[in-house]
Amino acid sequence: MSSFTEKCNSKKLISDYEKEIKVLKQMVEKYFRIFYMSPNAVGLVRADGTFAEVNPSFTLITGFAKEETLGKTMQDLGVWFDINDREKILKMLAGSNKIQKTELPLYKKNGEIIHAQLLLRKVLLHEQIFYMVVGQDISKQVAIEATQRQQEEALLISRNKLSTAAALANIGPWEYDAKKERFEFDDEFYAIYGTDSVREGKFMSFDEYMREFVHPDDLWMFEGEKELLAQQSGEINAVPGDTTHRIIRRDGVVRTVLVRRRFLRDADGKMLKAYGTNQDITERITFEENQRKQEDIIRHMAYYDSLTGLPNKNNLHKWLTEQMGQAKEGNLEGIVLFIDLGQLKMFNDAYGHNFGDRIIVTASRRILEVMDKNAFLARIGGDKFVIVLLGEYHNGQVKVVANKIINALGKKQEHVETGIHITASIGIAHYPKDGDTAEEIIKNAENAMYKAKKRGKNCWEFYDESMQIEARREIRMIEGLRAAIKLGELSLVYQPQIVFPQKTVGGVEALLRWESPEFGKVPPTQFIPLAEQSGLINSIGKWAMTKACSFAGRLAKNGNDNIRVAVNISARQVAAEDFVKTISNAIKSAGIEAKQLEIEITESLLMTSLEGAISKLNKVKEMGVNLALDDFGTGYSSLTYLRKLPVGIIKIDKSFIDMIETDDLGAKMIVAIINMAKAINLTVVAEGVETEKQLEYLLDEGCTHVQGYLLCKPLQEDEVYKFIQRYNKGL
Repeated sequence: MSSFTEKCNSKKLISDYEKEIKVLKQMVEKYFRIFYMSPNAVGLVRADGTFAEVNPSFTLITGFAKEETLGKTMQDLGVWFDINDREKILKMLAGSNKIQKTELPLYKKNGEIIHAQLLLRKVLLHEQIFYMVVGQDISKQVAIEATQRQQEEALLISRNKLSTAAALANIGPWEYDAKKERFEFDDEFYAIYGTDSVREGKFMSFDEYMREFVHPDDLWMFEGEKELLAQQSGEINAVPGDTTHRIIRRDGVVRTVLVRRRFLRDADGKMLKAYGTNQDITERITFEENQRKQEDIIRHMAYYDSLTGLPNKNNLHKWLTEQMGQAKEGNLEGIVLFIDLGQLKMFNDAYGHNFGDRIIVTASRRILEVMDKNAFLARIGGDKFVIVLLGEYHNGQVKVVANKIINALGKKQEHVETGIHITASIGIAHYPKDGDTAEEIIKNAENAMYKAKKRGKNCWEFYDESMQIEARREIRMIEGLRAAIKLGELSLVYQPQIVFPQKTVGGVEALLRWESPEFGKVPPTQFIPLAEQSGLINSIGKWAMTKACSFAGRLAKNGNDNIRVAVNISARQVAAEDFVKTISNAIKSAGIEAKQLEIEITESLLMTSLEGAISKLNKVKEMGVNLALDDFGTGYSSLTYLRKLPVGIIKIDKSFIDMIETDDLGAKMIVAIINMAKAINLTVVAEGVETEKQLEYLLDEGCTHVQGYLLCKPLQEDEVYKFIQRYNKGL
């Protein structure tokens, strides 16, 4: 009896042991699947820091083969970007048995730096301490987050929309028994669904899973899935593609999961089991959607103008390059119209940039209204547009289009109760005749526009090769101007200003001259605009100011401190921050009194930057410097500007003086200017006087200050001294 009892007990022990072995085996299989199927790098590390095991994703992410890793420490592999991170991680693990999370940079085998997010936990295996390390490469998310922060203001995207991209995805394993036709889930799986195995049970049929968790709108995705899981034959170890679908958690939250599975078949191809994992990739999906939106915004910003919504310069070049490719093959030709709006800067300065923006938007709409349907319109800069007409056009047709555009743009615009009219200059080029590339054809159309602009307002001009020659010559001239001061090619001449009836020299105007070895004696009307355009006018202007003040000092030493030296100043010089300081330094350096210097400002140039100029000019006047308004009457709203400007002298432009002998109405306008100036205590200077009749008329009408070739041409410095001596003696 005792022997029988012992046998029974022995059998029971064996049965219990077999059950424990089965449970352990199931646990091993479960964690084996998690370990080896995880898309994240997973490593098992001994207490001494050496690797005991790594999964395939570890080798894929780090570049280290399994054989290179086992038995080595992180330090042996050289992965630490900052060796202090090792101590930080050891302290994290020493203090708690809970899962620890950190982010840090690491080196891959090839030396590339990646940003890793690590989950670490101390585990006890076979009564030995190990550390489980789960790593995810979040370099892309980190880089995109950095880019996102830099572009926040421009793209209006919140930082919070990208922060979820770095969240570690949850993974839950599952098993499907084809014979029993049911899934086996555990708590790791149910955690994704906001529940647990106590509530749901360990097993669930296919239909139950569909009913309980799959989003109703995604049920169609599982058509045929049940048959796939139950198929009785097929390719051994066939691997179906990954799938994604939405689920509804027990708390009602909709999430998206990535499903990965592997099929286990017998030798005959019969399905035995399917193993898989569901991974919550909602954050990844959200991140990718936001990234696509961001890329769309960036793409739109890269190719479209934010103000008008029209294609921008990049878009134009890309589109036109494609058209030019067809043109080279003889399949296409077209017309490029380069449009420049006039007076926009003046309106911006007078009413603000919002006002200017409305003008641009209105202008773009009006151009669109008169364009052909197959035309392409782009805004390539502040006040510049380009139209491309596809197809064959003769010059007469193009002229009609250009005039339509000019007329449309010239119509009155009503903004903030102010009616304004804008002008346009248009350059026209044919392709492929006038250029081989998009850049060349646009540049040639622009050259034509500049020629049209020189002709006057509301003009158009067709491109010809001489424009390119002229443009290249201007570039060479600009380069020559850069070295002109250093090489001593610039000089000043002085034209006296005579005061009547005393017939004395009241002042001299300093006039800039350039004699170039390549271009010879270049007229100021040619090189001054180039200096303005290139920004060289500031350095040239400072040089001229210093030289003129030095000359005034020498005049004073010769007993002529009552003779003013006038210097022309450009709007760019006035706009410079150091404008007032430049004048002050020049006066001090020359040792002259401020009253010996006269500053001449051109009215038409001042109109582009009036408000900023007035305060600076007031400071100059407070020094004692004389201020004169040159070319009076050639700009706009002269009386309005005269009321604002702190000038004491106005110079009547030569174009008015020429009217004395040819235009009675023009001559009467001169009289009106003289009388108006006297009424407000301004001195009037008539410049460009060339005939006795002009002089006689001006003196009869009360103009006492005269300048021109009739009295004296511009002189070199030594000639000025002689002229003053002779003239003041009445010789």
